[in-house]
Amino acid sequence: MRDEIQGHELQPSTEREIIRVLTKVLSEVAIQGHAGESCNTLAVFLYCFRYNEDTVQPNANAAAECIFWDTHSEPYKGQACEYMLISAYNEFITRFAKPDTVRGLLCNPLCRLEQSLDVYFASLQLGPTRAVNKAFRKDRTIVRLGSKYPFQALQDLEQDVLRLSLSPYLSNILPNIEAFCSLTEEEKRGILAVLDREQYEKDYLVHNEA
Repeated sequence: MRDEIQGHELQPSTEREIIRVLTKVLSEVAIQGHAGESCNTLAVFLYCFRYNEDTVQPNANAAAECIFWDTHSEPYKGQACEYMLISAYNEFITRFAKPDTVRGLLCNPLCRLEQSLDVYFASLQLGPTRAVNKAFRKDRTIVRLGSKYPFQALQDLEQDVLRLSLSPYLSNILPNIEAFCSLTEEEKRGILAVLDREQYEKDYLVHNEA
């Protein structure tokens, strides 16, 4: 697996075969009991390969999550496991992949948000409000991890970039996310206010008044 990653981007047939093998191995381990650290990396790869598939079923990664968490002493805390799995995978890719292949191998839950921010910045000549409305569908989730709508996704963005170990690649693969993170606090809040005025007032205006 490491040789494949160091050599070039995974071919679809290779990735499917890895998923098939890892699914079989981890399913048997899960039945037998405690996975042990030897299966930790396998669980990480299976989770992230599946996550990158658009057709993955909602609970397809449940076994991988359980096996990964089984190697940690801390209790399971909601989505903490998902962030840790993706972060561990991206750190592995950073360490072993050739620089020109990293982009195609990273697990990036923020790609749709990056695309929407691209539309936003390209549409600013229309005015901030119209640019936001053109770039985002306020009633649809934009980040699958945590089922986040645009308001929450942008609100959590800087923290999520760090938690997913994607910060070293902002300028290369997430330039629009980097541009958003570089905005002033006032500019960021202006976008959030357009996305969801009611939630914005709850999170910022009420808090400031208190």
